[in-house]
Amino acid sequence: MAPNTLSAAQEGALFNILTHYQTYAEIQSMQRPATIKNFRFPYSNMNHQKTSAPIIQMVLDKFLAKQPFTSDLPPKFWQEGISGLLLRLAEANQSDSYDKGVIGMRKTLATAMSAVLESLVRGFLEGIFADENKDPKNYRYDLSNAADLKYALDDAVQGLVYGDLIDQLWDQFAQSPRLEDASPLIQALVENIMIFGASLLHHIFVLSPDGKYLYEMMTMFHKLTPYVAVKQVLRVSNAATLMTGMMKLLLTKMSLTAMTNYVGLSHSEYNGQNLLQRIISTVVEFDAHHFKDVASKVKGVNKGPSKEHLKAIKQHVQAPRSEHDRLRDISMIQSKSIVTVIFENADPPLSTSITDFQHAQALEYYAAVLAVHDREELQGLLCRQSPDLFTQAVKDIFEAFDPMIRTLHEKISLSDIITDMEHFMADLIKVTKPKKSGNKGDDLQPPSIEDYVNLFRRHVPALLQVLHKVLKNCPEICNKFRSWAKESMAEFQVSKTGGGLKSSLAMLFEQLPAQEQRPIRQALDVHATYLVSLEKFSTFKLQSILDGRSATLYGPGTFLPRWHGLLDKTLITPADANGRVRQGSDIKYIKGKAKNNWWDTAAIAQSVMKQVPQQPDVSIVVATFGGRFQAMLRDMELDSHPTQAAP
Repeated sequence: MAPNTLSAAQEGALFNILTHYQTYAEIQSMQRPATIKNFRFPYSNMNHQKTSAPIIQMVLDKFLAKQPFTSDLPPKFWQEGISGLLLRLAEANQSDSYDKGVIGMRKTLATAMSAVLESLVRGFLEGIFADENKDPKNYRYDLSNAADLKYALDDAVQGLVYGDLIDQLWDQFAQSPRLEDASPLIQALVENIMIFGASLLHHIFVLSPDGKYLYEMMTMFHKLTPYVAVKQVLRVSNAATLMTGMMKLLLTKMSLTAMTNYVGLSHSEYNGQNLLQRIISTVVEFDAHHFKDVASKVKGVNKGPSKEHLKAIKQHVQAPRSEHDRLRDISMIQSKSIVTVIFENADPPLSTSITDFQHAQALEYYAAVLAVHDREELQGLLCRQSPDLFTQAVKDIFEAFDPMIRTLHEKISLSDIITDMEHFMADLIKVTKPKKSGNKGDDLQPPSIEDYVNLFRRHVPALLQVLHKVLKNCPEICNKFRSWAKESMAEFQVSKTGGGLKSSLAMLFEQLPAQEQRPIRQALDVHATYLVSLEKFSTFKLQSILDGRSATLYGPGTFLPRWHGLLDKTLITPADANGRVRQGSDIKYIKGKAKNNWWDTAAIAQSVMKQVPQQPDVSIVVATFGGRFQAMLRDMELDSHPTQAAP
């Protein structure tokens, strides 16, 4: 190997780093109106510009836009419905985790989505090479052995991309709903899916500081869902009556204004809320109520911040995005807390000579007011908007999927599916609720990953039974999805991708001066070692779950540590009036919204995280190649996008 070239491991590390951070950067950019406006037809009425989010554009074009029935949605649905809602959400200037001093729900969801999506991105950007030595049809996997399950995943990927595994899945479950009748590869694949799904649920409800709060919201949503009414509508024999009934149940506006508009006594643009909107509104109001209580308590606390200080904070919340960005930049550069900067930039400036207690209360008040603002904007967007883009988007989806729903209604019992969903939700709530520890008095024992695996084992047979009925009785629909699945998997073939992106990145490295190559090569070596350690850690955790000898509290897979890597690097306002800018790793386990959490999440999570390989600092790699990598992706995406005249 020439001294200025990269080894295969270093090339892989460089590609891994850049796809990791570029995927997250694009998801982050969705909070900016410019990103939404910059998508191409059919998501906007533009066609020839380079999108600022090439990865997301490629995912939409290669997979979502070609999905059966989704592809029948008109451009108006994307441009006025989805893009319209996203644009208005971006314009609402939702808050940043830096200002709130906590890892917010949107940040958690965005980083989780990025960690899952980046593996898909690497697959269709570089391609998956065919392994002609793979022939898993007659291989017997040991479902109690982690190494065998990992081999099964590799075999499944080869079978999906280059083999006939899609046909095997369709044909197998059309013949029998019993997993025991499936091939060893399919059984191993389902086992992997259950374990990874259980790990994700456990992470959300046990290791998250907001686990109990999310449990409470899930329980409320479950209670508000009108399962009985939905099942009664789905039992209607006539398909046309069924569709009309579902539309009326979910989308009919119920308010005095709606009635007076209907009879001509009023002409208000706001026409009330339908059932979907009332459910959303109730859950959001429940969420906002907590933060209103926090803000109210700060106002009444003895020796707390003055009325002038609290008023300045509230006025800043209503300021435009540019002002939020400006003060946030000052806070980072000068190492001052965000509320200190707000007080200094108030008109007239306010004193920053306040006690540590008052400063802490001001930070808490700012976080609470921001959270209330976010939820009120979301509620207004989905439930009180005129024109009602949300309801129209739901109607468009109903119309596009109308042929599929009618066929399913004729061939299978849709009400039975709702019953299965209801039972699963009730069981999930039961599993998540902790049990008293037998040997520790009133101490509460958190559920383990094994508990969630067992949850899936109980409900997978019902899911496979539904899948069997659909595949057996609705071949015309299923064949459309079979063709789409094959076409989607073909996108990962090297013949489709060219398989040359890593080589192009390596050439960029070779063009650097020798003194710049040295620290980058060192960072790539450290990252390559980190990736190997992640795989070993994943195998160890997978075996722990399979053994069932202990209550496993951290699951397998590389996406959980990569998710935490993004959360750990989230910038957070200084805790003191003058102090260092914190990171997510400093605060991500110490604060939750629920009162009286069931257990000490911070102690559990921090104990567990000591075992997880820590993501190395690769900022020098991102700084050197990030911009050029994005430019390469934008050129690649534009070249692959078929020219299409927007109407």
